[in-house]
Amino acid sequence: GLLRQERLLPDEIASFAKGGRMSIENSSAVIILSAKSETIEQYIQVGKAYQDIALTIYKHKFFHSVYAGIIEVAWVRSIFATTVLNTTNIPLLLFRVGIPKRKDILSRPHSVRPSLSELFLEE
Repeated sequence: GLLRQERLLPDEIASFAKGGRMSIENSSAVIILSAKSETIEQYIQVGKAYQDIALTIYKHKFFHSVYAGIIEVAWVRSIFATTVLNTTNIPLLLFRVGIPKRKDILSRPHSVRPSLSELFLEE
């Protein structure tokens, strides 16, 4: 699987690809941040750019969703870059942007997250 503890079957890989492709194709916008090389400095720059973009789109009432699998799996990333993006650059971050069609989605969190009080250590 994605944890690399066992191999995904071909139909499982195809399902991931199909689901990701459909989500991307149905998005209002897709943002891909890429670089010529994969270095720590490049990742830091991409992280800073992502932070600025995420805050800006949130300020304008848009939502976004990051696609980690396409970027984190090296061979998938390589195929994606050459076939879909037609580039030799390395995609380092991919996310979609839009406004949900269903209004109930606006009030729910993207994923379950701990409260801030759970993250701090007490002395």
